Amino acid sequence: MSMVKEEILKDFLNTLKISFKNASMYGIEHPAFSESVSNLAKKIDTLFGFLIPISIGFTSNSLFIDGRYWEKLQLFKEIASTFHFRKLKNIDII
Repeated sequence: MSMVKEEILKDFLNTLKISFKNASMYGIEHPAFSESVSNLAKKIDTLFGFLIPISIGFTSNSLFIDGRYWEKLQLFKEIASTFHFRKLKNIDII
């Protein structure tokens, strides 16, 4: 995976994490929620330049994206545990 693609993926995952946090704290009418959803949509569009669909598998402490496990950074572990706790094994964004 190229460094550019990896950075775009990390940026998307960080925005995904923020969006989930904002969704748990604010109602859908709140500006912080709306802004985080808008930012997430932009990051998805950017990542679509490299991955279509965006398929993310979850274990208790890692993500599986683009044929590779992502587990070294705390960001990956936090997202993995959030989805794993909710019994989600995979999401596809198309």
